[in-house]
Amino acid sequence: MDGTLYKKLSLKCDGKRFFTVTLNTDGVRPYESSQGSLYPIWLCVNELVPEQRLRPENLILTGLWYGKMAPNMCSFFIPFIEEFRELTNDGVLCSKANENNKDERYFVYPLLCSLDSVAKPKVQRHKQFNGNSACGYCEHPNFEEINGETVRGYHTGKDYPLRTHHSPKSNMIAAHNLDLEGKLKKTTTSDDSVNGSLGLSPLLAFEESFDIVWGFPIDYMHNALEGVMPLLIRIWTDGQYSDKDFYLSPTCNRSINVF
Repeated sequence: MDGTLYKKLSLKCDGKRFFTVTLNTDGVRPYESSQGSLYPIWLCVNELVPEQRLRPENLILTGLWYGKMAPNMCSFFIPFIEEFRELTNDGVLCSKANENNKDERYFVYPLLCSLDSVAKPKVQRHKQFNGNSACGYCEHPNFEEINGETVRGYHTGKDYPLRTHHSPKSNMIAAHNLDLEGKLKKTTTSDDSVNGSLGLSPLLAFEESFDIVWGFPIDYMHNALEGVMPLLIRIWTDGQYSDKDFYLSPTCNRSINVF
């Protein structure tokens, strides 16, 4: 993130002492033979310097689920949210926390929630990436009419408005009301939604600090490192494409490596 969300929070706090955290959860099998998976909720403190931020001794385990099925994220997050609201509302008193050796009250706010592309829609209560209106950042419908046929995909050539915190919130409320009436399917892959929203995200409880759109960073690891980038690098450097303009020869690679 470029610091925009942090700056907005600083203005809202208006001189209050605070620090922020990034949330993360994901499923992992303890052993290859395990029948179930663990889902922890981790926190890291953003104010720690990058070299210290993700060290194991500095990560905070705040919740844990074990089961054969993935948890219902709304239910899973409720106990965490209830306890964390105390830190957000009341803060924590730190002894001799300033230069005058006086006690200081610090407030703690969740700023980001870093999830993969499967867990993210479950926490955000949004359609999965392959559904209609599935993009969490803009209002692309994820399909187009081409020659009379509906073609699914994020096609280029047209601009779509970016989502803001307030528009998905309105969609979430509308979807929640439809859900109460039994008019909305609850899966992230069905076509039922209100502009991509399936209901109320549990992280709306922190809307004074958490942006329900931009508080979810793009999944860099899966989208880039384990997604399209390995494929592109393989194509750019594969000798069978040596006659193509995009081919990067060994000489060109050595020149790039200099930088």
